[in-house]
Amino acid sequence: MRTKNFKWLCIVAFLYPICLPAQNIPLKVDIKAEKQVLRPGETTKIILNNFRTKNNRPYVTDTAVFVGDRIIVSCSAGEILDGTEWNNYDPEKRTLTLLQNEDSKIFFLGMNDNIEFYYRAPLRATDPEVEISAYCSLTNGSVELHPLEKSEDGYILNKSILKILLNTYLLLQYKEEKQEYLGSKTVYRHDINAVVRIDCEPSAIPNSLSVKELKVLEIQGIAERESSDEHLVARATTAEPSAYNRLVMLSLNPTNGSVEGIMYTQVPLRTEWRGDDIPEGPPDVIKGGPVAEDERGSLGARYEGSILADEFGNFPDRGKMSTEERQRLREKQAKLLFNFTETQVHPDFSVKGGNNKTFYSGNGEWADKNKSGRNYYKKTFKWELYLQE
Repeated sequence: MRTKNFKWLCIVAFLYPICLPAQNIPLKVDIKAEKQVLRPGETTKIILNNFRTKNNRPYVTDTAVFVGDRIIVSCSAGEILDGTEWNNYDPEKRTLTLLQNEDSKIFFLGMNDNIEFYYRAPLRATDPEVEISAYCSLTNGSVELHPLEKSEDGYILNKSILKILLNTYLLLQYKEEKQEYLGSKTVYRHDINAVVRIDCEPSAIPNSLSVKELKVLEIQGIAERESSDEHLVARATTAEPSAYNRLVMLSLNPTNGSVEGIMYTQVPLRTEWRGDDIPEGPPDVIKGGPVAEDERGSLGARYEGSILADEFGNFPDRGKMSTEERQRLREKQAKLLFNFTETQVHPDFSVKGGNNKTFYSGNGEWADKNKSGRNYYKKTFKWELYLQE
């Protein structure tokens, strides 16, 4: 009996320091977003605060053992822009199902009473709701001994739902890469990535969408010039559209009415660069639009396209027109649009993917054939059209 009691005393003594901090581990937290409703690709700040323990008491960090200070945040879609990458999932510890493709980051609470991070809604939004979940990792101790990215999985603290507005929009993605050796010891290069979302709504003009807003969601660019005696670097900071069309025109299949292509002029993005002044670039204006060459070169159709820019203007005096005048204008626009779409769908704007109902996509590529080996200059362009049902 004495040996049995001694055995239990040893077990209690071993578990005591582990169980003791359990009275001060976070069990709940509040999740607050600056914006509860987002458009695809839009960013908002999210704050985790008011960490609470058993009986709804405030959580206080135990600096000796750091129990409960590793907080995992996951989103069902989109991207968490801050924190440390984490993917150490353990389904047996989860009270809710977490899909492997969800984005998860881990944060160290430390002596702070809240965690702040930025979240970006998915560019290709298919679900009107996104779930943001917060978990407490079961790993404790300092980050020097136990790195954040290797922390164990944990238990749910709270979750929050954000709404995604799935209205009609056109998504443009543009990428440009250039590298050129200017001698045996000098190389110039630049890489540019731009993402643009164009919000649209049905237009009174047949087979077209009226542009409501153009938003530059992302601009990333770096330019470098390296030589034996210098290394110059510049980075893209902002990009604003210098001009853009007011209509997205749809080319429809006359048999079944499905979209076969779209008409939309290139979006010139005036880009601001910060850093060193690098010779040979980078470009101040990039064009987020078709990149492949259109070999047709129809001057007649190009002339019609130039007319379109005037015919589909804002018409400030439209409200003063009579019903007959507005009808004649619509008929003229419809005829011009039909003739234009018959000949002028750029190869990059031809539909190459989608579900043939609410989603259509296409792409284009261009490369300088005169470049070879370590020298290259190429561009890629992708577009995606999402139509609200």
